[in-house]
Amino acid sequence: MCQFFSFVSNGQGKFFYLNSRQRKEVRESGENPDSHSFIIEYFQKKGELAIGNSVEDKFNKYEFVFKERGFKFIVDQINTKDDSEEAEKFVENLFENIKLEDYLDSYNAYFYCRYIKDRPEIRKLITDSYYAYYYCLNVKDRPEIRKNITDSCYAYYYCLNVKDRPEIRKNITDSCYAYHYCLNVKDRPEIRKLITDSYNAYFYCRYIKDRPEIRKLITDSYNAYYYCLNVKDRPEIRKLITDSYDAYCYCLDVKDRPEIRKLITDSYDAYLYCKNVKDRPEIRELIIN
Repeated sequence: MCQFFSFVSNGQGKFFYLNSRQRKEVRESGENPDSHSFIIEYFQKKGELAIGNSVEDKFNKYEFVFKERGFKFIVDQINTKDDSEEAEKFVENLFENIKLEDYLDSYNAYFYCRYIKDRPEIRKLITDSYYAYYYCLNVKDRPEIRKNITDSCYAYYYCLNVKDRPEIRKNITDSCYAYHYCLNVKDRPEIRKLITDSYNAYFYCRYIKDRPEIRKLITDSYNAYYYCLNVKDRPEIRKLITDSYDAYCYCLDVKDRPEIRKLITDSYDAYLYCKNVKDRPEIRELIIN
């Protein structure tokens, strides 16, 4: 499963794990210090494991994971002589003598605070925007954690699910989350102006309010068709329909207009038009056998 805290054994009472310094170095290189296979590879490269003993199926895999109000020893795999009793004693003794915060990253610090105890020295390790949001949602909305919510996605979710605070709201910069904020939290002008793409402009006009300054952002043929279908059939939006299939759908679902009909150029779209709208000669001749 490769959860915190992972370690392996050779079945002969020899246990291998990454200490706090090693874990930091490994994380900085983009690797997972709780990957059993990585732990084996790491000590093989250091020369502490013979190359012939580096195959995963020659090692037992163990974990010491967060559970409600404490840790639980887990046997992940037994691949050689079973030394699980010794492994459990080893890891329990290890955790009695280490400085836990030196072993945790943002991810593990959040889960520790949520499921075991919300300790200040552990809490301060939560620096990732994702886990800062979930800490504020599920543990406590603390200013020192809240300030770490910096990306648009989790700023929106914080405002939606925790509290709509100005200092978090200002971190919403993405068009998609700006639309969802206006839809689900409050339609604020300073957030609304962040809606810049055709797709989210259409949805804003459909589900919130058909505002001219948002409507003009609809530039895509697909979104133009759906605006005419579901909001209002406006000439300035209708003229944006340029795709053959969208033109067919407009004629089928909105109105069979000559200026839109002439945009049908695809053979299959022409067939669908003749079948479902009207069998016109000028459209029929576009059908290629």
